[in-house]
Amino acid sequence: NKEIANNYNDSLHKYFRIEDAIDIEIKIENIGTMRATEIYVELTFPGELLVIEVADKKNNSKPQWPKEIPKHPINVAMGKLAKANTLGSLLSQPTFGGMLGTNRLEAILPRLKPSNLSYWTNLKNNKITIKINSLVQTRSMRFDEEYMITPLKEGDYNIEVSVISTELPQKIISTIPISVKAQD
Repeated sequence: NKEIANNYNDSLHKYFRIEDAIDIEIKIENIGTMRATEIYVELTFPGELLVIEVADKKNNSKPQWPKEIPKHPINVAMGKLAKANTLGSLLSQPTFGGMLGTNRLEAILPRLKPSNLSYWTNLKNNKITIKINSLVQTRSMRFDEEYMITPLKEGDYNIEVSVISTELPQKIISTIPISVKAQD
């Protein structure tokens, strides 16, 4: 039961951290003197920082209480009373749930992107990859409202950034320091 309780507590902690996530604003700028092509930018975040897609925050749901751990009898009674006195009890019935339930297609559509874009982004294993086909000198592209970040624990960390393009002789690697401290 201890392991189940720990898993539930970890899931609950992650749920509340995601609720407090903030937007990541990324700006990629060509400060060179010629057009850059086939640009790949990778931002690798440490495990202590959770990166999510904006759609994941919208679909974030509170973890269910583990069935293996009994609920306090007063909480059970209060929940039954509240459910009986709300419209929510009507909507949870099978006859209405199918019509008024969450639209699964709506949850998937924000992740679909047209195939003819001049750029794309991807998040996998706490790494954001951005691919830009071409970026004219002195121009920039912004990537905001796509990803969010939230700390999982306090500390000093580094975000690794790597940039490669057809015009660069080798990959450029740098780090962005980030410090996470509790608010007073």
